[in-house]
Amino acid sequence: MARRAQLGDIFSFGIMLYEIKSGEALPGHGPRWEVLRNGNVPAPAGCGAALASLISGMMDPLPHARCSADDISTRCCEAAAENALLRSRAGAQMR
Repeated sequence: MARRAQLGDIFSFGIMLYEIKSGEALPGHGPRWEVLRNGNVPAPAGCGAALASLISGMMDPLPHARCSADDISTRCCEAAAENALLRSRAGAQMR
């Protein structure tokens, strides 16, 4: 039962990250919710590939296919590194 609750928490964390990154107020039900709930998670605008993949993996409709807490920790670090690299490149292009 604890593992099942953890998988629900991972989905909730993924949808929270999606909401923060997209700026979209997510519905609790209806067609838009069903699209997201069924695994059709579009990358939020300006979201790097690593973070988009992480969010999608956390929101997988199959609970056992969702990222583990260890995966999330590792992949968040990868996403942060990717974001820093993209910002560095953008800054270099502006100079």
